[in-house]
Amino acid sequence: MFTRYFSFLLACSVLCSTASLVVVPAAHAQSITDRIQSLFSRTRAEGNASGRARGGAIRSATINDRNLVALMPASNIGSTTEAYPTFWFYVSAPVPDASGVVPAARTAEFMLLDENQIPVLDAPISVPLPNTAGIVSFRLPETLPPLETGKSYNWFFAVLDRPDQLANDLYVSGWVERVAPDPQLSQQLSATAAGDRYAVYANYDIWYETVTQLVQNRTNHPQEWAQILALFNLQDATQAPVVNLQAQ
Repeated sequence: MFTRYFSFLLACSVLCSTASLVVVPAAHAQSITDRIQSLFSRTRAEGNASGRARGGAIRSATINDRNLVALMPASNIGSTTEAYPTFWFYVSAPVPDASGVVPAARTAEFMLLDENQIPVLDAPISVPLPNTAGIVSFRLPETLPPLETGKSYNWFFAVLDRPDQLANDLYVSGWVERVAPDPQLSQQLSATAAGDRYAVYANYDIWYETVTQLVQNRTNHPQEWAQILALFNLQDATQAPVVNLQAQ
């Protein structure tokens, strides 16, 4: 664990310095789906990490491979009003090794750094992964110090298919910024049905809650769910299972 932990941080540093932005043409915010598209397409200079998968030489991935994708804006920075936000990813099924053996179990690790790239956590948080492809979420545990309002944090999520082969690991990274909620946000949330609150968050440019609320109510809003997945070339994942990951 000691070696993997510092290898993980080393990989994180490389990602921060080499990843490029993915920019999608902005949309006119005339409907809620257009608003989400606009929110996704927005670019910011500090969002220089990559929500697209990066890995070792054996399994270097691109968004087209869809082995691991973070549901993040093109700028790779998103806002939240929560002290303990939820992060969302698409994870593929495990890949067999050269002999055709599929790992019996696999895990992921979540790491959080501050704006100065100083680890906020003593060590990465380990979570077991399902052995099927689908959407997974990870909510920052409330046993940790809360995110501070007005600050940005650099997170990293690694899929560890084979603990003895670091080159097989895939990493995605992004930024989360905790913002103070607009005074009218709470009023509009209270006046909106629970299943429709994702639209309120989208109107206030709150990415993390927009995605969380939409995932939780995707059966009532299948078109919007399909369109947000289409932003990541994940159109065929609309019926994929959704799993909430729990720290070990």
